[in-house]
This record gives sequence, C-alpha cells and structure tokens, in this order.
Amino acid sequence: MSDLLVDEVPPSERVPSTGTRTVIRLVHHIGGMNLPLEPEQESNGTRAYLALLGPVVSLLKNGGALLAGELDTSLHPLMAAQIIKLFNNPASNPRSAQLIFNTHDTNLLSSGDLRRDQIWFTEKDSAGSSHLYTLTDFEPRRQKNLENGYLQGRYRAIPFIHPDYLTGNPGGNGEKS
Repeated sequence: MSDLLVDEVPPSERVPSTGTRTVIRLVHHIGGMNLPLEPEQESNGTRAYLALLGPVVSLLKNGGALLAGELDTSLHPLMAAQIIKLFNNPASNPRSAQLIFNTHDTNLLSSGDLRRDQIWFTEKDSAGSSHLYTLTDFEPRRQKNLENGYLQGRYRAIPFIHPDYLTGNPGGNGEKS
C-alpha cells in the first residue's frame, strides 16, 4: 500500500441510503503504477483491519470498550498484536479504553503483549456449560512459554475430539463403518 483515498459517495440505486457514505480505497503500487483498489478487491485481512480501525481509533481517542469476536479472523498475527499494543500503551490509550476479545491465535499467549491477568480461558464441561477462568489461577512461572503450556493442556480449555469421530464412527467401538 502506498496511499489511502477517502471518498464521500452519494447514495445509488444499488446502495440506497439517506446520505453519503465514506469509502476508503487503498492505493497499491503495482507494475510501476499506483492503482486504487475498491474495498471488495482487497484481501479479507485488509478489510478486517480497516473495519477495526475506525472503532479502535475512536475508542483510543474517547475511551470506552470494544468487544471483538475472533480478533484474529483474517488478520495477520502481527496486526492483531499491534492492535493489542495500542490498547496496552498509556501513550496511545490515554483514556483507558478496553479491548475485550476472543481468539484462537495461540501466538498471542507468548507474544509478551498481554499480561497474565489479561488472559482468560473458557472451557465446556460434560453438560455443555461454559466456565471462565484466568491464567493466573495456574500461577505459571515468568519464564514459562504460555503458548506451549496451553497447547499441552496445562491450562485446560483445549478441545477434546474423541478418536471415534476421527474414524467416522461417532457412536462406536473405534472401527470404521
């Protein structure tokens, strides 16, 4: 990306509206030329990042809380980490805005961008009820690799897939049907 264009677009027959809408187009340097791409031509990751930018900037400026389901969906791990850093840095977050999110990106556990008291897990019990608990319940040592510990099941909250489901026989005796 080499530039950003912000256009106010009037309503059209295709997209009826009561007023203008703002369209952001990123300019890419392609084959020696600068070409603006329409939003639908951008990657899913770029669109996800742009969709988060407005609320993130607004909250960092004004305070409040952002609830983000699956923060890592379509985002490069470094982009998600950068958003977390913005919220954890008092210089970029003078109004103490909060970012509350869930993720399956285990890299974030060992990135150093989250304090241990900021990491919470959910786990379903045998009745299907979800339970919420914090990493600090386990008192991990400072030098522990949290990502490895999580993936090894030390903090629970990992999926259990019965071997019979992998063989295509969910009710059975381990044999393929």
